[in-house]
Amino acid sequence: MLLIRNVKGAVFAAAVVLGASGAARADFSLTTLLSGANERPSPAATPATGSATVTFVSLTNTLSYSITFSDLTGAPGAGHIHVGGVNDVGPVIFPLSNLPAATSGTFAGTLTAANLIPRPAAGINTFSDAVAAIAAGNAYVNLHTAQFRGGEIRGQLPAAPGGVIPEPGTFALLAGAGLLPLTGAVARRRRRR
Repeated sequence: MLLIRNVKGAVFAAAVVLGASGAARADFSLTTLLSGANERPSPAATPATGSATVTFVSLTNTLSYSITFSDLTGAPGAGHIHVGGVNDVGPVIFPLSNLPAATSGTFAGTLTAANLIPRPAAGINTFSDAVAAIAAGNAYVNLHTAQFRGGEIRGQLPAAPGGVIPEPGTFALLAGAGLLPLTGAVARRRRRR
């Protein structure tokens, strides 16, 4: 019984430490295919295709993107990340830069809180709100051209696997408090039952 009480105390102490340090969003990398068929409210009749990868890094609190496209009807005049579901026409939350002046190509960049266009009506007030919407699969990438001003190719970003995880600093706090080994003891104790 003494071991169980100590383990319960360690779990309580760990919970206090975890609560005190907060939790961070998990890093994620999401990829989607871009096509005219995905455009809303009406699909765009275009041979263009592409792919987009959006990556969140919690350590730097940045989103990076890499987009490849081919066979657009003209050079992309704009590219954005919008908030919204697969059938929504949502507002822009991040403009994309470094678009090439070509009908096929690749471009990449990094986004921070300074790039965010807040959309209070859509629940996007902060960079964290935007990252949460993207991680939940409630955002899409859209490339616009002169012929298709509303968007020529679009792809819905899938939901990120996982969810909220303790930030790396939490583990350092647990180790510094001598509680990290006890989290393994709790796991071993549960397996024996």
